[in-house]
Amino acid sequence: MESQFKSQLIAPPTQEEEVYPYRRAWASILSESALITVATLVFMFLPVFVAIPAALAQWVAIAIALLPFIAWCAFSWIPESRAQAPRNRMLPVFILTALVANAIGYPLVYRVLQVELWSSQQELVNKVVIYTLAFGIVPESLKYLVLRYTVWLNQFRTRYDAIAYSAATAIAYATVLNLRYVFDSTPPPDIAALRIFGTTTLQVTGSLIVAYGLAEIRLSKPSPLLVPGMVTLASLITGIVFTLRGNIANTRLGLSVSYPRTIFNYAITVMVLGGIALAMIFLFQTAEKQSIEAETDPNA
Repeated sequence: MESQFKSQLIAPPTQEEEVYPYRRAWASILSESALITVATLVFMFLPVFVAIPAALAQWVAIAIALLPFIAWCAFSWIPESRAQAPRNRMLPVFILTALVANAIGYPLVYRVLQVELWSSQQELVNKVVIYTLAFGIVPESLKYLVLRYTVWLNQFRTRYDAIAYSAATAIAYATVLNLRYVFDSTPPPDIAALRIFGTTTLQVTGSLIVAYGLAEIRLSKPSPLLVPGMVTLASLITGIVFTLRGNIANTRLGLSVSYPRTIFNYAITVMVLGGIALAMIFLFQTAEKQSIEAETDPNA
């Protein structure tokens, strides 16, 4: 009798504990993004206060290139394994994306097409088109194909599964590009930090846009053109950002002094990251709310 009385006094589990046993994908992405954003700013201005020895500069640049992967492991992969209902195949998706990026994506853009060697001489509109195709369509299509033929159907239980898996492909692709850049160019840490931040941000934001299309195709009934449209939109944003960072960074904007390229590039990247993240959070929350209302509406 006493044990029965005590059991009645125990508070029942909250609804949040009952219906949401998954890792919070948005919290992980925002934590990773915040860490990389702050770390980039630190490394950009570190040479002003600390002289990094030439013998250590390469190792510091490598560590910066691995920072997005380390952040993903700390905030996404490890917490995923501790979740009540973990998302399976997270690591295989990461590894497969990295292999595809290294074997197809990077060689195609930087070895075969060699876009960076001749695109700077093009007109503004041509640059947007070239960068959209090379730096946008190629990686976004490859990441989409990895998701489409590994986890898209069976592993997408909620819309936030699309966010988690897409973020894994983004970090994998960015890690390959970042390491290739560091080993091929041997840049100083401050320059490496800015380039790595820009590359990682575009990969993550592009994947979030495509994730919305994949989630809706799986869990709703939108137009079949939604996914191609999201891939195109993500690629176009990448092309525009590449063009902006290359052509507007030193614009005087009517002032007597030029803005430093690094500050402009950093600011543009932060605005893109914040703007797209807020837009995607809004779209995902709206879609989720509409789904819940449709399920509870007896007239639906």
